[in-house]
Amino acid sequence: MIGYVSGKILHIGQGVCLVNTQGLGYEVNIHEQTEYMLRGQSDASLYIHHVVREDLEALYGFLQIRERDLFRIFLLAPGVGPKLALTMLASLPEASLLAAIADKDVSLLKKVKGVGQRVAEKMVVELAPRLKDWCSRYAAPMDLPQANKAELLVRQDVLSALASLGYAHGDIPNKVQALQEEDMTTDQLLRRVLQSLSKSKA
Repeated sequence: MIGYVSGKILHIGQGVCLVNTQGLGYEVNIHEQTEYMLRGQSDASLYIHHVVREDLEALYGFLQIRERDLFRIFLLAPGVGPKLALTMLASLPEASLLAAIADKDVSLLKKVKGVGQRVAEKMVVELAPRLKDWCSRYAAPMDLPQANKAELLVRQDVLSALASLGYAHGDIPNKVQALQEEDMTTDQLLRRVLQSLSKSKA
């Protein structure tokens, strides 16, 4: 099984990074934020989740081993395959995902494209006990103060609105977080982000 790939980037785009390692080209599936981080880089080093089935062999790559291990935990939930697990990691900050599962916040999980009511309900039941070990290994809090949760929900609503307007590239979550101030409403933050994006285009 392949667990790590490092080498020259031959091509990157549409969720795939083609990496040349000692003359072999590995097609590695990545989510949009990883793609954004790698654009403009000449080399890539990715931790790999290797899927082998009768009808498919695929590689899924992550910049950090903690993210790869979190991805693997998501795959344990009924109805969650590799593509949906990648979408989850790209759509919500890590802290939001952990808090949603800890609090059984099905409504937040349903904001991820492809996650319906039944899948979200199964996730909070199946994954909560499994994530405790992951949080312990990586010193990640599985629960957050109420104020932090409110800010995360505002950010997620803004990200959803931006995606509907065609703003979905990998740097958007970082920009939204950087522009957010305490007690901002969704409308206030959305207006500020749109103003910033308009200025950057000018």
